[in-house]
Amino acid sequence: MALSGHFNNFPENIAIAEEMNNTDRFIGERAENVLMRLSKIGPKVVGTPANEQSAVQFLLNELSKIREDARHDIYIIQEDVQIASGNYVLWEMVNIYQSIQNVVVKVTPRNSESSSSLLLNSHYDTVPGSSGAGDSGLMIAVMLETLRVITKRETNLKHSIVFLFNGAEENPLQETDYRIFRDFGHIPGLDMAHSFNGFVYHTKYDRFTTIPRRTYQRTGDNVLALTKALANALELEDPSFVTINCALLMAVVVAIFLDAIGSPMSWFSKPWMIFGLYFCPIFFILGILPSIYLGHIKDYGLPLAYSIQLLMHSHCLLLTLLTIAMVSLGIRSAFLIMLGVAFYTLSVILNITARFHKTSK
Repeated sequence: MALSGHFNNFPENIAIAEEMNNTDRFIGERAENVLMRLSKIGPKVVGTPANEQSAVQFLLNELSKIREDARHDIYIIQEDVQIASGNYVLWEMVNIYQSIQNVVVKVTPRNSESSSSLLLNSHYDTVPGSSGAGDSGLMIAVMLETLRVITKRETNLKHSIVFLFNGAEENPLQETDYRIFRDFGHIPGLDMAHSFNGFVYHTKYDRFTTIPRRTYQRTGDNVLALTKALANALELEDPSFVTINCALLMAVVVAIFLDAIGSPMSWFSKPWMIFGLYFCPIFFILGILPSIYLGHIKDYGLPLAYSIQLLMHSHCLLLTLLTIAMVSLGIRSAFLIMLGVAFYTLSVILNITARFHKTSK
């Protein structure tokens, strides 16, 4: 999932001074301050003192502050610096890594009986010559603030949450981005990135000053809300449970096709293409059933125009009932069907308005 950079519509950062009135909110100013201090370490290349000592100690210091304010009566907070060595096959090459460091924090509600955990992951290492503010220091700061907000208050959580700050994503031989979890751990998830000013990634221009200030609050609000929702989701206990319908299947088919022709990210530089690539096929599938039905029925019993209207109204009614049922069952993909209902309803309103205007003349 890409977070588009329309930051002009983003909310202002909540200031640290306003925290007393926003006790359960993500504080954008604190995340901004964390990133500024992390960026001052400079490039954090795997194996260098900046990455293996300075960055790790920075994270441990921040985690210590969070633990001081945490509700230990509600949560069990475990912390570890993992030193890992191993190998895996990627791109038909055997990749070997040795003594890389990951900082791991696990937050478990004391009353939780779940054996499942939600994983939040980002990396603090960078490519040579870059401070890595956007890739991916910003998400490190967002994760730290998310951890602070959750553990400082009595947040209802069904499952435990693992915060993984990994230190070797940029090294091709030690790649630990989402693809590794997907391909080797078979773990479903969301791969999030900021696309605005994305051309500065992996360059010396990936600095703290290139990130729009309102990005912190918008990103933090979304990550915090998503974390709370997923940490209470029943689906987390069974990741194989996937809700799918014809409309969603069509979007998946489009994604597979784009991947097959070597253009999986063709929409990245032109976000408007998402409408044509995904939304149009979804609405086409939602409207194709009435067309198929009328194509096989010869005797309508009514004028064709009336038959089409009645069938489309009935179709919309059925989709509305299906949406209500899916929402009541907590099936989150109901919004796809709801979009079809919303657009059809809008077209009916416009049609009625046009007829009324024509009759009133």
